[in-house]
This record gives sequence, C-alpha cells and structure tokens, in this order.
Amino acid sequence: MLTVKFDALVVACFGTTDVCEFSKTFGVLAQKIASHFPGIPWEIAVTSRLVQTALQDKANCPAAHVADVLDRFSCLGKRRVLVVSLFLFDGTEFGKLWDLCQQFAPRFSTLTVTPPLLRHHPEQVAAFLANVYPQTAQTGYLLLGHGSRHSSNRQYWDLEAFWSRIGRPDIRLALLNGEPGIEEAGQALQAQGISQVNLASFLICNGHHGKEALDTLSSPSSQLARMGFQLFANPVSLGQLSGMDSLFLQGIFLSRPTLLTIG
Repeated sequence: MLTVKFDALVVACFGTTDVCEFSKTFGVLAQKIASHFPGIPWEIAVTSRLVQTALQDKANCPAAHVADVLDRFSCLGKRRVLVVSLFLFDGTEFGKLWDLCQQFAPRFSTLTVTPPLLRHHPEQVAAFLANVYPQTAQTGYLLLGHGSRHSSNRQYWDLEAFWSRIGRPDIRLALLNGEPGIEEAGQALQAQGISQVNLASFLICNGHHGKEALDTLSSPSSQLARMGFQLFANPVSLGQLSGMDSLFLQGIFLSRPTLLTIG
C-alpha cells in the first residue's frame, strides 16, 4: 500500500534520439504513469545529456535531463518526490540515475525511486509476456534484449527459468550484449522442434539500435535463417504494449512496496 503522499513525479528513462519512437513509447508510458497520480506535477526526464541535446535539436521534445528536473522541483519547494524509473535491469544507465538521486536527495524530505523492473518482478514480467505471445505448434518467440556485460544479465535468466516452469520453452531471450546470445537461443528453440520464429523486441523502445538488430536478424542471410528457421519480425517494442505502465508501478502499490527511499 502506498503510504507516502508525493508532491512531484519524475518519470526517468535513458530515451532515444529517434523523436517518433520516443514519443510513442517513453512519452506515452510517462503520460499513463502520471495518470495514476492526478493533481501531482510531473515531468519526463532522460539520464543522457547526449540524448537530451539530440532531442532538443531535432524537435521541441519535452524531455529534460534528470538533474535539471530535480533541481527545478527543488526550487519549486517540492519535498516528497517520486522517481519512476523506466529501466528493465540494473545496468549503467540506472546506475547514473541512482547516483543523481543520491546527489539531490539532501534537497528533499524524501526522494523515492522505483528499482529496475527485473530486480523484484521477473515472474510478473514473464507471465505478462506469456499472455502477449500465445503458444502455437512449431512456433517460437525470440525476444531481443539489450543486455549488459555485468552480472545483471542474471535478471534475464530468471525470465527464461519462469517460462520453462510454466511450460513455455517456446519463448527465449537473446541479448545483444552478453549471454544468452543468438546462437544459443536458436539452438534452444530447435531443440523444441520449432521451425517458425517470431522476432520481437525486449526493449522499451526500438531506437536505431533495436531496429537495426531486428532488420539484421530477420534477413535471409542472418544466422537464424541459416539455422533453417522461417523468420517474422514484430516491430512493436515493450513500451507500446498495453499494460506496461502497470508493470512499472506494481512495486509501489504492494502491501510491502519495493521502493528505494533516500531521506
């Protein structure tokens, strides 16, 4: 149960320099999240100065940097700020967000941050995606995630372990950085007798990097095609799936909230 009454909301993300993708993923998610806190002032903010500058140069995009938004709310006299992080795992960008929040925490009575989604809720994420991608004979799903070269990739492995427990070995993850990689995921699907693979994004937003990966892996000359799979690419990212806002907020409204509070 949410017991703290917040007087300002920051929806924080890494973002993308693709203005259209930013608007239909991070922008829409932020609006939906803000709707859960009526009457509270809110802003969307990015953790990268490079992304912020690129967005401002390309269009009149409302995204500011996290530091600027926290400074602005402090100057406005806000004392209890909630930062909803749109991060999946404990990687470099969440680390930047956490460092910024610790830096600004003395200027507020409390500064509360939601941790990355996979830290506490991998089973809920896995169950959500099992409903999004229905089980069909000889058809599998390969979800492409960013991954990290740090131990946080273990949070991805928790998803696959859950899918196996509920009888959904047809859903596999492949990471662009780290393991499991493309070949390992393809071999796991082959072992299930799968011949058709639907490629989908396990990214909040299909920016330039995500689009390029989907295009490359779905091409006739790709590693997966050489393994004999019939390939189909789904351009919809996680940020476009209905219900993602509730997933990011679920840790707030539990009887024992999974929140990080400074102050």
